[in-house]
Amino acid sequence: MHDLLFTAAPVVHRETAPLVRRTADPVAETVRLEPFEATLVWLRDTEATLRLVHRGATVKELATYNDYYGFLRSVDGALEDAPGFCDSYRVTSDSELALQLDLVVIDTCVLPAIEEKAWGHKAAYRRLNWNDTWWRHDAELLMAWESTLPEERPRLLGQLEVVSPEPKRVATHIGLWHSLRDGAEPALNQEALAILSALRQDAQNLAEAG
Repeated sequence: MHDLLFTAAPVVHRETAPLVRRTADPVAETVRLEPFEATLVWLRDTEATLRLVHRGATVKELATYNDYYGFLRSVDGALEDAPGFCDSYRVTSDSELALQLDLVVIDTCVLPAIEEKAWGHKAAYRRLNWNDTWWRHDAELLMAWESTLPEERPRLLGQLEVVSPEPKRVATHIGLWHSLRDGAEPALNQEALAILSALRQDAQNLAEAG
């Protein structure tokens, strides 16, 4: 069963993909690869992490924020909490300890929800099942499957691209905000603002391209 996911994440890609999955043949007592098609939807999210650092080395990971309230809202949540962490750890503009905000951009593959209504500003999707493994269809490898000995078939599967529910990291921005550079005030500099603007534009362009 696929769990429902309600999210405000933008869709950056949608495709009807030819796939294969393993199915058991009880009569022949073998495992075969079954071709099928599925509509795959790629959602884009960000995660912002506040780290306590000393001369560039992480001392402690303090908190991680997500886009529950909308794309790039993870940054807003991190910046809101930054002054409090600075006070707690006595981080100042001239202290040896510093606070650093790192941003990771991730894409997650999901399935469209069937007959599910949106909840608030969030749309409904179905998560991929962790217990199932789907691969992208490869006609040449499928032909080789039938003539390959069972003990050698895992090698063929290793050559196929897995469609995974594991989020895929597409970009990382280290030190989007840094207390030594930007001060303890929760405000991004122009370079960081330009990065966020580019991320928004990129997500919009991908969504329009389908």
